[in-house]
Amino acid sequence: LLCHYFTGNVDGFIKQAKLMGVEMPSIDKGILLAGNFGTGKTVLMKLFGKNNRQVYFIRPAKTISNQYLTSKEKVIPEEYLVPFKNAINDAATFFQPLSGLCIDDLGSENEKNNFGNKVNVIGDLIEARYHDKFTGIFLHATTNLSSGELVAFYGERVVSRMKEIFNFVELSGEDRRR
Repeated sequence: LLCHYFTGNVDGFIKQAKLMGVEMPSIDKGILLAGNFGTGKTVLMKLFGKNNRQVYFIRPAKTISNQYLTSKEKVIPEEYLVPFKNAINDAATFFQPLSGLCIDDLGSENEKNNFGNKVNVIGDLIEARYHDKFTGIFLHATTNLSSGELVAFYGERVVSRMKEIFNFVELSGEDRRR
């Protein structure tokens, strides 16, 4: 499935996605790999980070959330709200001018406080990217949470947007780190 997606093979991706039970698959949506811890979600996304369709960088949700906490302005760092700019003529990024973002371990971060107000940094980041249309091949994610747990953590509004911007792909299996 991921090989088809990251090479831009639309027919192969749609066919494989339907076989895997992905609802309303689209090559224009990002990938959200969900499943038990230790099933290889992060490893797979690292493997496909450099591809000729759209390069992306992986950043843990906890790191992004903690950067918010340490910033003086208490805003989501700009670098996560828009695609990363690549160096000109960089073969390591397949000469692509921009790189996307893969948020690793959605739901592992804590809500942050801003003058007593609880802030869900990753939920706000997803909504901002949704609003500015920096999604699709520019935004991917991994999570250990189920759909219901995502709703409990981020709320129905954010998860509704996530359904629109991500192909939810479940990676089943037991912890392979044993």
